[in-house]
Amino acid sequence: MNPQVPAALVSNIIGRAWAVFAEPGVRINSVELQGTSYWGFGSYMNSGMVRSYSEVGRYASIGRQVSIGLGHHDMSLFSTSPFFAKHSAGSRMPMASENPKRRVLVGHDCWIGDGVMIVSGVTIGTGAICAAGAVVTKDVRPYEIVGGVPAKHIGWRFEEDVRQRMLASRWWDHPFEVVESCADPDTEAFLDRIEATATGGPPSSVQYSRILPSDAAAPPTR
Repeated sequence: MNPQVPAALVSNIIGRAWAVFAEPGVRINSVELQGTSYWGFGSYMNSGMVRSYSEVGRYASIGRQVSIGLGHHDMSLFSTSPFFAKHSAGSRMPMASENPKRRVLVGHDCWIGDGVMIVSGVTIGTGAICAAGAVVTKDVRPYEIVGGVPAKHIGWRFEEDVRQRMLASRWWDHPFEVVESCADPDTEAFLDRIEATATGGPPSSVQYSRILPSDAAAPPTR
């Protein structure tokens, strides 16, 4: 592992029945975790809730009190209470992906603001921004900015030609040291550099480590 990048750290977690598959540089703190979730290189979440089968890409920034994967109840039944779920005619939890099974997919380099709620079945495209307090009920396109209740289109991070270059570059799949060496405050200058960079091999593959409740960092003692 690159010595500049620390190992994944999962701390102050609420819940016991969970497992995290995380790449280096991940930080998950004060989050209620349910079931299994997947986290890409350099992503972090400050607090909130993540339900099972959710996946977060690389370099994602997730703020405080964010909910990923809201619950699902059958609204067609005489009661929405789970006490009667066995009588359901078959309304099922929406999924963002069936193979692999994912409740919610958050792409690479996304910024999810404080208090955002993302319903089950939603994909947040790479580079997208969800403004603080948004309730996201449908897919968000790559590099789109959305906000409100329910969340609606506000704008784009970049012009279309730049968006297409960003997606084609797949810069998040390059080794961290390569991306860092190409970094530039001018986005197009960064793209020129990353497009011209030969990594000497294929993009870096996912390198998850499994973290269980027994491995999580305990709250600090006073």
